[in-house]
Amino acid sequence: MSRISYRYRLWQPRNVRTHGFMDWETYQRVIGPVINPAAYQCVYTGTVNSDRPQAALEALFVQFNRHHPADYRGYSLSMGDIVWLDGNAYYCDTVGWVSLPPTSFAPNILTPD
Repeated sequence: MSRISYRYRLWQPRNVRTHGFMDWETYQRVIGPVINPAAYQCVYTGTVNSDRPQAALEALFVQFNRHHPADYRGYSLSMGDIVWLDGNAYYCDTVGWVSLPPTSFAPNILTPD
């Protein structure tokens, strides 16, 4: 398989006490099925090379937990964070990722500027 360069944006809750560190099921039950853009902030953007989206997400998880970029100021990628990867949004869950349908987030939260 050939490697693809994926554009990504890492979104983290502005307030981890109210929106962070929740699995997707709990988030939906406690906060609701729609992600409020005001509750999240984009903390990093870049590209990652991989042969498929799932592998790109795993590479980003390792990068933002073990090998932070020098200019990164966020916390380690954790449950409750969102990665926008070339037009698709993924919620970091207890184990792995939940692919978010477009109806689960408010317009423009995960689209590039």
